[in-house]
Amino acid sequence: MGTSSEPTHGLRLVGELIRIHRVRAGHTQKTAADVLLISESLMGAVERAERIPSRDLLMDAERVFVANGVLEACCELVDEE
Repeated sequence: MGTSSEPTHGLRLVGELIRIHRVRAGHTQKTAADVLLISESLMGAVERAERIPSRDLLMDAERVFVANGVLEACCELVDEE
């Protein structure tokens, strides 16, 4: 996130899209984290735009949450972060 402690609009959007698709798929942060093989705290940090999700995490979330290409499309935005 650079020198600023405030997340970018793009990073907040990615976190919100992950949250929306997680909830729509019927997962809590804990169950999603378990399926994605990450910690629950990382899941929350990504959704709150405190951490930049890896490309691999986005692609795994795309598949697990059946996001219809939405999270895959975020890869380019995350690469810019």
